[in-house]
Amino acid sequence: MIYELLLGIGFVGTLSQVFLGAAGGRSHGRHAGRGARHSAKHTRAGRGRGHGGSGALELLAGLLSPLLLFSLSLGAGATGMVLRGSLKSGLFLALGAALGGLAFYFLIARPLLGVALKFASKPAETLSDSVAASAEATGRFDERGQGIVQLVIDGRLVRLLARLDSPAEVLPGEKLVVLSVDTRRNTCCVTRL
Repeated sequence: MIYELLLGIGFVGTLSQVFLGAAGGRSHGRHAGRGARHSAKHTRAGRGRGHGGSGALELLAGLLSPLLLFSLSLGAGATGMVLRGSLKSGLFLALGAALGGLAFYFLIARPLLGVALKFASKPAETLSDSVAASAEATGRFDERGQGIVQLVIDGRLVRLLARLDSPAEVLPGEKLVVLSVDTRRNTCCVTRL
């Protein structure tokens, strides 16, 4: 009865993940998705703040992903049903089902997901994704700490009004870091490096 239940839950769950698109962008412990890619890009470039211990959290999130759990359930249920007739010991049957679940995930589900994700396009970056990005002053900032900065968003050079977090002299070409973005007004708050 347990293996039929595992098979049913795994089958329905895996299909729902695939058809609802919840599996897209998940790569079980590796960086994926716009937010993670953006965060990793800016952290590597020295522009963002490091996230201590984030590797362990990413690994835990990957291990608890619905697609992984449903795939393991599907494989364990199917293997348990197949092996039930030949293995009389409950312990060996459970061990065989667990190994079958792992084999199903690593040999079938994960490679199929990898092939499917090769066809997915990279999400476009927006102005709101530029927090912690590097910006360059195009001219002097006024006495109120306001001026024009330029930054690269999704491969395009974008200029917008910026407000310095603490008024100070900013010279043309000076590198700044974006602290926050107001997408309604197309403005940002910046700080000096």
